[in-house]
Amino acid sequence: MKAAEKFYISEILTITKEKLIKRIVKGKSIPSLYCITLPLGNVGVLEIYEYRELLKDYYRQRDVTVVGCAVSKQDAFVVLRRIVEDIRQQDSMFRIPEFFEEE
Repeated sequence: MKAAEKFYISEILTITKEKLIKRIVKGKSIPSLYCITLPLGNVGVLEIYEYRELLKDYYRQRDVTVVGCAVSKQDAFVVLRRIVEDIRQQDSMFRIPEFFEEE
């Protein structure tokens, strides 16, 4: 699992962004966390997963890129909305993977 260069975090998360990214990349346990990822299949734009789900073998064998985190599923939708608005403002072609790469 890896974290995108542009990484969004909920305002109500108590952990720092740097510490959160480090724990995600190492696959450490983080209670009550939801992750927004680039699509794992050929369809979709962005996906929301419970972090515990991403630690399972099925997902560990895939190239999962986390682009944002939140404390609940509802909070993840708020973060997702913020991400989509930022993408829409910066890229009229709506190129999702390129948006999260380093500028």
